[in-house]
Amino acid sequence: VNKNTPFTGFVGFMYDNGMIKNLTIANSVIKGTTYTGVVGGRSQHGSRIENVHVVSSSIMGDGHVGGIVGYNYRRDKVGVDEDFAYVKDCTTDKDTKVVATGDNVGGICGTNYGAIIINCVNNADVTGKSAVGGVVGYSRDYYSNADGSIIADGYVLASQSTAEADVKATNGSAGGIIGS
Repeated sequence: VNKNTPFTGFVGFMYDNGMIKNLTIANSVIKGTTYTGVVGGRSQHGSRIENVHVVSSSIMGDGHVGGIVGYNYRRDKVGVDEDFAYVKDCTTDKDTKVVATGDNVGGICGTNYGAIIINCVNNADVTGKSAVGGVVGYSRDYYSNADGSIIADGYVLASQSTAEADVKATNGSAGGIIGS
C-alpha cells in the first residue's frame, strides 16, 4: 500500500465492532501519512485486532504510525455494555521496521487513546521524532465530560518489546514499552 493520505493499512479505518483476527502479514510495505499501520490506519468504537503477526515488513508515515495499527481509539460511546477497541495477542518480528517523520510511533500501536493493548510483543525497530515506544508511542485515557470525568481508561497490559527491538526518538521521548 503506497498512499499519500491518512488512514493507510490493510483496512484504512475500522469502526463499530469491526474485527480482524488470526492473520499473518508478511513482506508488506505500507506508506502513508498519519494513521498508518499494517493492519489498520485507525481502529475505534469497539473494533478488535487479535492474533495478528507482522513479518518482514516496512511501515512508514508521518505520525500515529504502528506496526499493527496507527491509532487505537475508543470514542464517546458510553455505557456498561460498550466494547472497547483493543489489540490483543499481536506480534511484530525483528525483520520489521516502523519509521515515522513525526510523533506517536510504536512497534504495535502508534497512539492508544482510551483503548486496550494486551499480550502483544514487539521485536521490530521503531524510529520517530518523539513519543516513540517499543509497544506504544503514546497512550492516554479518553476524557469527554465537561467536568473532566474519565470515559475510558487506556491500558497497556502484559505486553513487551524485546531486546531485538531498537527504539529511537530523533528529538524527544522514547521508551521500551511506552514513549509518552
